[in-house]
Amino acid sequence: MESGDRMMKVLDHIDEFLVTLRDKEGIYKVKSPQDLLDGVTIDSIEYNFKEMNFFNNKLSILLPKEFHQMDERRAKEKYSSEQRPSVIWTNADNTIDFTLNLTNQALRTSQLALLRATLQDAICKVSPATMIFEDGRIETENQVIEFFDFKSFALDGLVYNVMFITPVAGKGLIGTFNCPFVRFDDWKPVVLQVMYSVKESLNGR
Repeated sequence: MESGDRMMKVLDHIDEFLVTLRDKEGIYKVKSPQDLLDGVTIDSIEYNFKEMNFFNNKLSILLPKEFHQMDERRAKEKYSSEQRPSVIWTNADNTIDFTLNLTNQALRTSQLALLRATLQDAICKVSPATMIFEDGRIETENQVIEFFDFKSFALDGLVYNVMFITPVAGKGLIGTFNCPFVRFDDWKPVVLQVMYSVKESLNGR
């Protein structure tokens, strides 16, 4: 089973997690990251980020212009669940992905910490070999985001993953990132900056 499949197996039940939440305040914070708009070079490849809008302009996020929406055939192979994310923004060889999925379930900021912990536990139960590194909270003027990152195992090697959650238009947004684990140190600070760029667009309401 690929790492994406394991994550999708957990996300298949995201509505159940959201429905059964109880209020609990989060306690984690991370520092404000630097601006991505000047571009980032990783492994001799330059990535230029731009603001993109999704879900009828409800969500704004900075993503690499060099990436593209994964084609349906490859998406079905990598994320076999029928509940695969609607946005799978991937690099040229489909080895590095940002995914976004706006659920139909209501989510409040006060529920974020508990949902993050629930997803964390669920992923570890699906794949006990998973290694959690860090969990945290990003607070900006516009958004509150809970996240955690972890190492998982796939048929073709180790995978570095980040999962983040935030309310958008009153609903639960689930975002993920994954790449080969050897690129972990390069991509983690970039993904933190990407999460920091997430904001709900008032124009999309």
